[in-house]
Amino acid sequence: MTVFARSDVDRYVSSHGHVHDRPVVDGEPVRVFALACPMCEMELSSDPCWSQHPDMIPSTADEERKARKLEVEGTSTMRQVAEALAMSAGKILHERDVAEAQTAATQARFAAAAEAERASAAAERARDERAAALKEATRIAMASVPGQASVAKAASGQDVRDAVPAPGRDVPDFPAQAHPSRKCGTCGNTLTRRAHATGRWPSDCLDCRK
Repeated sequence: MTVFARSDVDRYVSSHGHVHDRPVVDGEPVRVFALACPMCEMELSSDPCWSQHPDMIPSTADEERKARKLEVEGTSTMRQVAEALAMSAGKILHERDVAEAQTAATQARFAAAAEAERASAAAERARDERAAALKEATRIAMASVPGQASVAKAASGQDVRDAVPAPGRDVPDFPAQAHPSRKCGTCGNTLTRRAHATGRWPSDCLDCRK
């Protein structure tokens, strides 16, 4: 059974006079001092400076302090790394949230602008339809009233002159126009003339000329 010495053990002298030194290679003592001496192994099996397994070699006081220091430094470094990772992750999440919020706001603005444009176009179409319907209703109503044919045709875009009945047509001959001040030279009543007549007024009304 081989035993392994602590790092600060360079020589062992057994009770029966055996002397064992830590081997030196290229002028430097080896890191692991393994002793394979049956008589010495029995003595060292319970020695706290020796171990029966290379992974269980006892540490010196300096090694223990160094190990504790490294442990503390390692823990601090790990904590700093963890904090840095957390901050980086938080920054990434924040930037992602900001980007998503900006994208959502832009999409909302575009949607609102498109909806406003659609509403404006619909309102304009409704206004045009109402205007067209009102124009058509006015044309029909005026065309159905006697004496308003010329106005109705004018509203529909036809020539006003077409509204004056041509001679020879079967159009009722009734007085439709009365002069605001002149009197008939024969009967003395208000001077009248044919409907839709234009130009100079006659001196006698329609009944007196018949």
